[in-house]
Amino acid sequence: LDLVVDRMVADATPFGVLIGRQYYDGLEQNFWALSRVHRAWTAPAQRALRPRARVALDFLDRFLLSPLCGPWITELAVYAPTETSTGLITDEHVWLLECVLARTPHVRAFSFHTLPPLRTAKGNHYANIARCVELVPKYLPSVETMWLDHDIVNNKTEACPMLENLRRTLVQMPRLKVLSMKGWTDGLIEENIDSPPPSLQEIRLASPRDMERAKAFYGWLLCPRG
Repeated sequence: LDLVVDRMVADATPFGVLIGRQYYDGLEQNFWALSRVHRAWTAPAQRALRPRARVALDFLDRFLLSPLCGPWITELAVYAPTETSTGLITDEHVWLLECVLARTPHVRAFSFHTLPPLRTAKGNHYANIARCVELVPKYLPSVETMWLDHDIVNNKTEACPMLENLRRTLVQMPRLKVLSMKGWTDGLIEENIDSPPPSLQEIRLASPRDMERAKAFYGWLLCPRG
């Protein structure tokens, strides 16, 4: 049974790939169902669920206080639920995410899904997105894969203009191998900055428009590794 469970976990679709499908692939439901089939299946099935966590921004406080939050998590997805969220990321969200990351130091795959804020309530939304991402190298030194998805509906809503902040963050991530991005654009560009992490092996873009929005950033990202 343990071998079957381990195989199911190994074949699971990463959370970052599931962003467009609201993180649903049936795996969690399958394991919860297995845990109820027989008491001999309960422990292996629940063990398989522990390394993966997906948390809505508005429920970070509940997750932080739950027994599900801990150093056994290796894959973490934080997202704004499109059907209920205003999209606004507040200072409190940043603080709560910092607390969560401090308790999950062994995360190797991190997914961050954000939304454009309501026009009437922007606040420090984009600066706070950058602050959230800047927490990753500070608290998650083992991250090898990172998905950053800023949801742009039909290219009509605004992109996240914080790529310069992201550049300063990436140079602090020496183990990063895969970077997947959607809906980010260039802001102020600095000339003298370190080269991209030499560990980076793969860059994924959601659409050609992302390259158009961020020519300076991707020019830097594709330059020779230092």
